[in-house]
Order: sequence, then structure tokens, then C-alpha cells
Amino acid sequence: MSSSSSSSSSSLGSQRRYFSVMGGRFRFQIPKRPLDASLSFLGVFVDGCVYVIGPVLICLAVAIAGGLAHTFFSILLPMLQHYYQHDALSNTKLTCHIGYVVFVLVNVLYNYYMCVMTPNKGPTYDRIVRELAVATDFCYPETPPQVAEWKRNYEEMMIFRSQRRQARAAQAQAQRQQQENGQNGDGTTVVRSDALNNTNGVTHRHNTGSNSVTIDCSSNATTTNAAAKNSTATTANTPKVKVAPKQQKPQRQKQALRGWMLMGPQEWGFCSYSNQPKPPRSHYDHVTKVLVLNMDHYCPWMFNCVGYLNYRYFVNFLFYVFVGLMYGTWLTYSPFRNMSGSNYVTQAKWFRQQQQHDDHTEKFTHMINMTPLPSERTPIAFAFMLSLSVGIAVACLLGFHLYLVLTAQTTIEFHGNCANRKRAKQRKTVWINPYDLGCLRNWQQVYGAGNILLSLLPSSREPEFLPVPIAGEIGRRKQSSQQQQPPRQRKTNSIRSKNNHDVAEIV
Repeated sequence: MSSSSSSSSSSLGSQRRYFSVMGGRFRFQIPKRPLDASLSFLGVFVDGCVYVIGPVLICLAVAIAGGLAHTFFSILLPMLQHYYQHDALSNTKLTCHIGYVVFVLVNVLYNYYMCVMTPNKGPTYDRIVRELAVATDFCYPETPPQVAEWKRNYEEMMIFRSQRRQARAAQAQAQRQQQENGQNGDGTTVVRSDALNNTNGVTHRHNTGSNSVTIDCSSNATTTNAAAKNSTATTANTPKVKVAPKQQKPQRQKQALRGWMLMGPQEWGFCSYSNQPKPPRSHYDHVTKVLVLNMDHYCPWMFNCVGYLNYRYFVNFLFYVFVGLMYGTWLTYSPFRNMSGSNYVTQAKWFRQQQQHDDHTEKFTHMINMTPLPSERTPIAFAFMLSLSVGIAVACLLGFHLYLVLTAQTTIEFHGNCANRKRAKQRKTVWINPYDLGCLRNWQQVYGAGNILLSLLPSSREPEFLPVPIAGEIGRRKQSSQQQQPPRQRKTNSIRSKNNHDVAEIV
């Protein structure tokens, strides 16, 4: 009966999934089959929503850009013409306004198009991966047996490092418990009386060198010396008894480390989703179903994943959107402010008077500077509020990504480095980003070594440096004429590469 009951309980346990909330304080279980079916259906539903929302957001973004451009040319530009009508340089100033708007609009649309249309796979990806393999001294597996061999080596490496990290964590926890429950500096062992159901908070100190016992009454500070002597005489000749330490509350479970956080900065992994070697800093995107170099995030507004090949376009897009929206905010501020003032009431009165005497109301010109007509009130208000609100949001996002560019991080690595810095602080060490080569070189990793201002102009050139920052000319990509590498003798990729350190010692 016992064997049958145990087997039935184990089978039931294998058919259920257990979940913990608030660090294990609350646990609940859900049947495995209905849960897996629900999660599978939810995943298909979310993927379908993403595939539908992506094109919709692209159309919406283009419509917003077109609407703001139409507001400028049909409403704001006539206002500027009336504003500069008595200025000797009116044509020059109007040309500057038009040229600036056209320049920003072209850059926004070009970078947006490149972000959407740049693929994270294909011949360009394969060529860059081979160049990176040569620079990091990794023999890229080409045949299925070689891929299977590297997969086996990678799995062995991850098991080894996970076990090693668990052993180090258990050893550190044992040392902490030993320090808490161990001996003091004077050779006395502390035994807490609350483990003996003592509610007075009394702490007995058994001296290991002699049979004397001292009593420290932490909750009753008015104990007399006589009571202390009596208690000492009573327990002086008692044999030493080992008392189990007070059981501590179970600690909150720590967040598990990702596999890439256990690897060195130039180490290659293996992607089980795409069944191919995983270059350093790359991640699998579950929306586009490809392995992305230097994956930053998936952007639904671009219906694409932002990574190594289109990250420069993404940052340039944010920059020009911010510059354009700030210009739009400045240009629409005066008309927006005059919408509810006396100037607007006066101009609206003149507009109604001319409307009664003339059917061609479209010929009515602005009588007061930077004051909209009644038909222009809604577009001006929409343009101002949209430019201000979206401009502030884009400014925050642009500032964050400029910080990532100058510190050689992606959004994924930013969160990983925060976790590593926290662990290093607990160990009283300092975590240093292994990809950080200085602000100038970090900038060149994304924009190249050319002129900074020229790098912001539209260009379809490929990145100049490899995805993994490597100091010196080794990190620079070779020209197409120099991409042919001499054949090398096939070797087995070992668990530890000579260019990498054991990250298990760090994390």
C-alpha cells in the first residue's frame, strides 16, 4: 500500500506545476495539461496580436508625421508669411524654416524606413558572424555534426558553471550561518534562550574554557546582583549541552541568472531556438523568430527588433523626432496661447464679417500675427499638445539610449549589469562592464570613426566595428576585399576559450 500510494503521489506531482508568490510565502499548484494548453493558446494569441498591431502602428506613425507636416505647410507657414511680411529678410527666413522642416522630415522618414526594413538575418548577418568568429578565435561549426558537437560542449559548460556557482553560494551561506551561530571573539559560544522557549530575552553565555556561566538579561535591566550570583551558582557545575540554534525564516528566493550572464564577454553560446551557435551579446527574438546580434529590444512601432544592424538608425530616428517635435512645440506655442485671448476674438469677428459678405472664405488672411482662424484652432491645439507630450517622452528615451551608446550597453545588458553590480556590492567588490572601451570608442562602435556630425546624416553603410567591442584594430571590421581568411585547421571548441575568463568566478 505504501509503495502504491507513493507512486500515485509522485505521478500526481509530475502532472502539476507549482508556483510561489512573495518569495515562497504562498504556494499554489495548477494541473499541468490545462496550464500548458492555456499558455500555448495565450502565446499564439499574443503573437497574432503583435503581428496585427505592428503594421497598424507603422501606419499610425506615418499618419502622425504626415499630419504634422500638413499642419506646418497649410497653417503655420501662412502665419509665418504674415509675421515676416514687413521684414527685409522674410524670404530668407521662410526658406530656412522650410529647409529645416524638410531636412528633419527626410531624416525621420529615412531612419524609420531603415529601422523597419533592415533584416537581422541573411548574407550580411552571416558575413558579420564569420568575421566575429575569426576575431574571437572561435572555430564556427559549419556542418551538422560540428553543430551538435558544439551544442554538447556548451551544455557541459553551462552545467559545470551552474553547479560551481551553486556550490559557491552554499559555501557562502554556510559561512554566514557559522558566523551568526559561531563563537565570539572571547571564545564564548552564544546560545539564544528563545530556542529554549524563554520569553524574557535572556542570553546565556557558556564559557568553553571553564564551567562558569554569565547571564545577560536584555529584557529585565533591573535584575539585582544577588539574583545573578544565585543563577551562576546553580548552573556552574552543569554539563555542557549543545543547543540547536534558532531556526531562521526561509530567505526569499533570489532571481535566477540567465545563461548569458554566466558567460565571458567573448564566449560563444548555443541557441536552442534557432539551433545555431550564439554569438556574444546576441539573443533570440521570439517575435521575429531570429537570432539578433546585440539585441536591444523589440519595437512594435517598427515591427522589427532593434539590434546591431539597425541600432544607429534607431538612435538617429529618436534624435530627429525629438528635434522636430521641439521645433513644432516652439512654433505652435504662440498660436496655441493666442487661441483664448482677445486677439483670437477680434480676428474671429473679422472672419465672420467677411464670411457674410464673401463666399470665398479661403482667401481670408491672418489679420493678427500668430493668431489662428476658427478652422485652425483644432489642428494647432493638436499639434502643440502632441509635440510637447511626445517630445518629452522621446527626450527621455533618447537620453537613455545615448547613455547606453556611451557606456557600450544594450537595454538587456543594462539590466544584467545592474544585477551584477548589486551582487558585487554584496561581496564588497566592483563590477566593471567588460565591453566599455571609453566614451569615444563606444560611440565609434555604433557610428564609426568618422566625423560625428556627418555620422548623423542619412547613410546605408554597415557598422564599421564588430558587435563585440575589442580594443585595437582587431575590433574593426575588414573590408570586403580582405574578408577572405586563410583556411584553418579544424579544432574542437573547448569549454573555456583562451580569450575568456571564467565568469562563474564573477557572478
